[in-house]
This record gives sequence, C-alpha cells and structure tokens, in this order.
Amino acid sequence: MAVHIRIVDSAAEPVGAEFLTIRRAVTARGRVELLTSSFEERETCRHALARAGCGLGVEVTTPAGWIASLWELLAVDIKLYNNSTIYFGKNIWINKGVKIVISEQTNLFLGNNCMIAPECCIRSADPHIIYDINTKKRINQSKSIFIGDNVWIAQRVMILKNTRIGSGAVIGAMALVTNKEYKSNTIYGGSPARKIKEGIFFIHDDCHRFLDEDIKKYEYKDTDKYIYTRDNTTIKFEDIENNLRGTSIKDRVDYLNKITLNNDKNRFYIGD
Repeated sequence: MAVHIRIVDSAAEPVGAEFLTIRRAVTARGRVELLTSSFEERETCRHALARAGCGLGVEVTTPAGWIASLWELLAVDIKLYNNSTIYFGKNIWINKGVKIVISEQTNLFLGNNCMIAPECCIRSADPHIIYDINTKKRINQSKSIFIGDNVWIAQRVMILKNTRIGSGAVIGAMALVTNKEYKSNTIYGGSPARKIKEGIFFIHDDCHRFLDEDIKKYEYKDTDKYIYTRDNTTIKFEDIENNLRGTSIKDRVDYLNKITLNNDKNRFYIGD
C-alpha cells in the first residue's frame, strides 16, 4: 500500500482543490498522510476533513509524529525482563521490525556474523501460564534461546523458547522454530520447521545487483570457511546456560567477555 505525503501550509485549512487532491490520492494510493506544523493545526485539519467527508484513509500528523512512526517501523523492539540476559556477538545484522522478548530469568545468546531479516520475532516465554488439568502443575515454563555463529534467519521467522540453532544453519522465511536443536550447515523451513536440506553453507554476499559476469563468478565457491564440525573446542549451549543462570550481573559479564574472546570456529557446532 503506497503512502502519499502532503505538507499543509501553516495556519491554513485544506481548501476545495486540496480536498479533491486528497480524495484522488486516497483512491489511487489507499492511504494519505498529511503533515502539519503543529498539534493545533493537526486538529484543525482533522475537523476540516471530517466536515468535508474525506477523512477516511487520511492520517494527519506532525513531523515529530511522522518521525516517531518511522522509528517504530525501522527500530528493533527489545524487551528484557527481570534477571534475564541478552548477548549479541560481533558483526551481526538485525533488520527493521524485529521483536525480541526475553522473560522469566531466561537468556538469548546470539553468536557472531548472524543475519536476522525483517519482522522476525524471538520470544523465550509464551507468556501466559498454562496448567495441566489433572496434576494442576504448570506445563509451559520459559526457556532460553541459543543461536550459533553465521546463522541466517530469514524474514518473518518466529523463534520460540528452548530453540538451539547450530552455526551455519539457515532458517527459511516464515518458519516456526521451537523447543529443539537445529543442526549446523542445514536449511530448515515451514511451521513447525523441518529439515529441508543438509550439507550446505552460505556467504553474506547478496545477489540483488548481479549481472551475467557476477552470476558466473559466484557459481562455485571453493572454501571450507563456513563448514562446521565438532572438535575439542565445541561448547554445549547447556554449559553457557549454567554459567548465566543464578549468577550476579558481574559474573555474567565476565563470563560473556570470555566468550567474546573465544574465536574458535567450531565453538557452536550442532550435529549428530
């Protein structure tokens, strides 16, 4: 849906010709935004539009309000609740519209060189409490989320509690991942996500502007840089969780600083 932006002159209501322009813009674009220089002028325009019968599909705002709405669209929305931890590794890319909610003393761990596409959602809690009818015991405890190095999370993926994604994995667009391990160098997709193809690797170069010579250049990539395996440097995500839960903020920071200095390639491998 396109957006048409029109500036209204200071201290002036829209006139007949402007009403006609607004109606045509709404018909053509579906929605119009009118910018006024002050809150008072915004209210004047709203009332004038209502009287003229062309307020439907028109949003009247001030420059400050417009910028705030753009920030909401472009920003990453992060909510971190009591005694929880979020760790972002080096060289990560988080796109617009991503929402992250980490609750109930759980943790989000994101390794190096990860890419998170627009409008993804990461949540470690449900968050409302569910009980078993017979035992009356809670059945939906919140759990931490761990994502290794060089992981590609595609657009509108939802990552829920107890997800563990190994280095080099790809999570396809609109997938739902939750409560299991996702292996390194493997593509997953669907809701719930299932294995699509294993034995893959990806690079961060994008193909949007490729010409014939670029297509030919990238047809083959002779490198093992992005292929992961288990070795004596591999760390279990459970060990990271144990070092973060129930410890002081200082102890968590000290531990995560050590993780930051650890550049072992295979540190977050998940496989057979």
